[in-house]
This record gives sequence, structure tokens and C-alpha cells, in this order.
Amino acid sequence: MARLSTLAVGLALITAVAPLAVVALASFLRPGQYYLPPDPPSADGYAKAVELGMPQALANSALVGLLAAAISIAVSLPTAYATAKLGFSPRLFLAVVILTALARSVPPSALLVAVYEAVRGLGLLDSHLGLALAYQIYTLPMALWIMMAFAYEINPEVEAAARVDGATPLRRMLHIAIPAMRNGILAVAALTVIDVWGEYLYAAVLINAPSKFTASVLIGQLVSSEYGFDWGVVSAASVLASIPPLLMVGIATRAMTKIHLGK
Repeated sequence: MARLSTLAVGLALITAVAPLAVVALASFLRPGQYYLPPDPPSADGYAKAVELGMPQALANSALVGLLAAAISIAVSLPTAYATAKLGFSPRLFLAVVILTALARSVPPSALLVAVYEAVRGLGLLDSHLGLALAYQIYTLPMALWIMMAFAYEINPEVEAAARVDGATPLRRMLHIAIPAMRNGILAVAALTVIDVWGEYLYAAVLINAPSKFTASVLIGQLVSSEYGFDWGVVSAASVLASIPPLLMVGIATRAMTKIHLGK
């Protein structure tokens, strides 16, 4: 059984790492070269990706991710605290779980027309704020689910003592809930950035100005006839775009495990 478990973990690791390794190798291909390993390796792909606007696209993706995370946290944190600590039915937590599952099961394309019309009605087409709001369809249920799990872990004795001392619900949320839920806030922020970082469909439809393209949209443009297709350039751009979400995975993992470690 131990050997079987080790084999399964090894296969999973290879499956996850092998594509990244191939892309990393391909990022050093010279222009016009289409076979691995690169001989000799060249950093021209990275230079071309930077020239075509990858740094600006990465900054745009970061801005959209941070906006989406801020909106999700601002809505989910007080909602989760109220649900867990102010006498609302625990059945609401189950409803949130179901809502999260439903949101994840609906293809993004099925909601595209409705989302487009809503963003257009707000006058936020071709804006990063409009794109961040559109992503709430998927990020907000997940954020609320995570926040509620952390909110239910707040020490009820601390809550009761603050209530006896006359602290209002708002003061209890500011001085007790937010410090106690800081790992949940960090986890939601990291997971939201991961969730929206590589999204292509909404970003391609709602953003038209090239200067506002996110990294995923720019990479999509790199394989079009407008720029010409070059494995080295596309792979280099993909490597650059993969670094931030990989960092966010580490942050989210650490934040999600702290609740179980009691830290």
C-alpha cells in the first residue's frame, strides 16, 4: 500500500511539473526554432515578450486580481461574521456551499451575455473595475464560504465578554472578528487572485484597449497572426505569467493551514 501511495504521488507530481518544465525549456528557444531542448538556449523570447507589453499586462492582471479580492473581502467578511455570530441560521452556511458549487458548475460562457449587459449598464466596459465586478460571480461565493468557516472558529467566550462590556456588533467585528479572521482574509485574497489571474473569456470580451489587456489576453494575442506565432515568445510570456499565481498558492496554503495549527 505504501509503494502504491508513493507511486500515485510520484505520478501526480510528474503530471503537474512536466508541462511547466516543457514550457520553461521552450521559453529559451531561438526565433524559428521548434524543437527541444533549445540549442543553444536564448533569452530572446523574454526580450520580445517584454517588448510586446508583458510587464504592463502583468500589472493589469495584478490590478484586476487585487480589485476582485478587495470586493470579495469587503462583501464576504461582514456577511460571514453576521451569519456566524449574530444569530443567523447555520442553514445559510449550507446555502453558501450549494451556491458555490452551482457557481463553479455553470460555464462562464453561459453567463457572458448577462454579465456583459450588467457591466455595460454600469458604464464600466473596458475598465479593470468592471472586469473585477464581473468576476464576483465566481469569486464571491468562494470567499463567503471560506470566511464563514473562519468566522465559526472565533472564540465564543471572547465574543460574549465583548458583548457584556457593551461592544456593538460593528466594534466586535472590527476589534475581534477581523484580527481573528486575518488568515481567512489572506486566504481569500490569494485564492481570488489565483482564480481570476488566468481567466481569458471575460477579460477578452470586456476589455478592448490593448493597454488594458491582462496577461492571459496578451498571451492569446501572441498566437494570432497580428504578432506571428513563436514558441519561444509565447512560452516566455507564459513563464512570466505563471510566477505570481505560484506565489499566491504558497500564501493561500499557509493561510488555510494556520487555522488547523491554531496559529
